[in-house]
Amino acid sequence: MDNKRKPLLDIATLVERPMVKIDGELQELVSPEELSILASQRLASDGRRLNELMTSDKLDEDGDQELEKLLVRISDTIMEPVPEKVRAKLSEMQRLEIIQAFTALLLRKKAGSAAAMINSLIPAIAVPKATGETVSPGSSGSTAATRDTGSPKRR
Repeated sequence: MDNKRKPLLDIATLVERPMVKIDGELQELVSPEELSILASQRLASDGRRLNELMTSDKLDEDGDQELEKLLVRISDTIMEPVPEKVRAKLSEMQRLEIIQAFTALLLRKKAGSAAAMINSLIPAIAVPKATGETVSPGSSGSTAATRDTGSPKRR
């Protein structure tokens, strides 16, 4: 492979799991790369619904129960490697913090992938090298002759 060419993507098959510290112990979370397409879709769908419920002005009892179930389902999916005994000790707010941290991780990864693809698809723009010359105000810096149009009067 030509070393000067940049790859469109850089994929590693070795998965590094993100970690959180719970009660002083490091706990691994599921890595986004480990999720199946179906699990990713479910998380995205559940996340949208969770956001709808969290931003709702009025939650009835059914909405409140749905919110609690979504918090547990989403966080349990993300914390699958964490022992159930440890997960059971977490409050709703702590579960929400883990969901938010995982979401930020996903967004960072997507932004990084998008930037890498854009960089590999768009060739570098050639920037002229500085010659040490200065461009006078009102000048385009071009050495081409200017057009003789209009009044010769100074403005």
